[in-house]
Amino acid sequence: MSKKIIASPTPYFKEPCDRCGSKKIISKTWNETITTFNGKSIIEHSQIVCSDIICQKAFDKKLLEEAKKREILKAGRLADAEARARLAKQPRA
Repeated sequence: MSKKIIASPTPYFKEPCDRCGSKKIISKTWNETITTFNGKSIIEHSQIVCSDIICQKAFDKKLLEEAKKREILKAGRLADAEARARLAKQPRA
């Protein structure tokens, strides 16, 4: 199995934080094996965080709020789809 590495010229974690300009650090690294038509691919994931704890907490809070907002929108879409399905089943007058 050949090893193919796809990377940008400057590693992402070496760039400064977009929010505060502090240095980024790798907090967690793990590998994932994916079965493909050509065999197996091993993907290495890295979780990159800001070294400034206050900035990272603000980012995590914003990310959590956005996730909650997406869940609310998803629930609304599901409710709308169910309402459309009920209307489609009703006989037309």
